[in-house]
Amino acid sequence: MKFVFITVTLMLFRSGICEAQTDGSLKIEQAVNAYVKSMEASRIAYRKALSAAISDASRVEVMLLGTISRANKSSDPFSDADKAHTFPILPYESSATILKRKELTAEEIASLMPELQTTITSLGEGAMAVCHEPIHAVRVYIGETVVFETSICYHCNNFYMTYPFDGAHWECLTSPKFQAIMEKLMPFPKPQESTAGSKKLKKK
Repeated sequence: MKFVFITVTLMLFRSGICEAQTDGSLKIEQAVNAYVKSMEASRIAYRKALSAAISDASRVEVMLLGTISRANKSSDPFSDADKAHTFPILPYESSATILKRKELTAEEIASLMPELQTTITSLGEGAMAVCHEPIHAVRVYIGETVVFETSICYHCNNFYMTYPFDGAHWECLTSPKFQAIMEKLMPFPKPQESTAGSKKLKKK
């Protein structure tokens, strides 16, 4: 009888530990989910505010990019020297060579801005760096300050967003018109002019 009592007591004790562990794990999972939801809400709010802010852009550049080299890691991706020759691919902590660049006219900015704002604010599913071999890049200035920039990959259908205190993350392209406008502003190289950077794109 004593043996049975001890066995039952141990079973109840172990059951209590398991229940406590399950309850604790559930609370941790709930805490993580709450944190993720709050981060998502913060990112959405930031993207909306950023989209509104860039309507005041004083200058916009579009670029044709070449190959990415992790050896091109920049100590300061926003320095004048780096901005002139390479474009930062921040999620990779690397950069791509700039093959061509163009400063847009006021009329060109007006044609690009609505689709760029839609791209920034719209949420897509499944943004991943399947390859991220970007052909285009955009850089937006207010005064002399870069307020937004990103590289664009039409293979992966993605671009990166840089969030305050949270680094750069991949996001989905959701505007079908965005690629068409970018291609008009900065055409893809012709086959005879192809470079390492331009061979990557396979138009849909």
